[in-house]
Amino acid sequence: MSLPWRIDAINNGDVSVINTLLPLATTPSFAFSRRPGGRGLRALCLVLGACLLSPAQAAHNELKGTYFESTRVIYPETARQGKSIVLNNNDDRDFLLQAYISPPDAGGLPGAPTQDFLVTPPISRLNAHQVRTLRVLRTGGAFPSDRESVFYLTAILIPSEAPPEAKRKVPEAQVKYRTGLSIKVFWRPQGLDKPNAVEAAAGKLTAAIHGETLTLSNPTPYYVTLRTLSIGGADVPATSLTRMVPPLGHQDWTLPAGTKRAAVIPVIWTAIKENGFDTTPFLNPVAVSGATTRTQ
Repeated sequence: MSLPWRIDAINNGDVSVINTLLPLATTPSFAFSRRPGGRGLRALCLVLGACLLSPAQAAHNELKGTYFESTRVIYPETARQGKSIVLNNNDDRDFLLQAYISPPDAGGLPGAPTQDFLVTPPISRLNAHQVRTLRVLRTGGAFPSDRESVFYLTAILIPSEAPPEAKRKVPEAQVKYRTGLSIKVFWRPQGLDKPNAVEAAAGKLTAAIHGETLTLSNPTPYYVTLRTLSIGGADVPATSLTRMVPPLGHQDWTLPAGTKRAAVIPVIWTAIKENGFDTTPFLNPVAVSGATTRTQ
């Protein structure tokens, strides 16, 4: 089976989107039926398993057209009826929508779907300039009780026709265009659903430098997603910040080119709060030997 040709990828820390052109052999170009349950929609449903791949993340940009109303989902254990999120279609096209939950892979990107959560409706039609409410419900799985667990909610969107920019790249008869959106879902055990928890956690990170590696350690039970990270005046690329600092754990980064060497190297970071906004910068001067000072 031919792999898709990626033409655009976007990431802003909590939200990722990838646009692809899918070969016709992978995704036949069916037209949408205007009647509920029409043949075109059913035909597209039949090929979903063959044509949908996990979204990826890349450089920062704005989401346009179709987007989630929030950048992350906080799912406390006490939410027995699950959590809902709205997907807006601010586009002139209709879409076939498939939604599912997956854990992150080794690189911090959405992995294979899990059966521990159910998204309803799993497959539906999303009409132009309308919204769709998705409900996420835990159905199983054994998660740690002393820390957050993280997953991705992914929405795959296959339009009734390719956008103009895609048609210019490859004739429409040869491809089918699709978009994948992913946002993070944080499962919080009972007792951990506290306001402003992530901002407080970001301020408790500690930094150490050993050789060419920076290590950020997290003593809290919350995941910390960094928006920016600067080491000795040099910025870590945004594409490397898809890896979160896990609860009660640590994350490593190679010192970026241009890092100014000194006996004490300043490490500065910002993180993404529960509401999607950035924290104020945190400064941690780090002795090269690995000793750390209090975060400011």
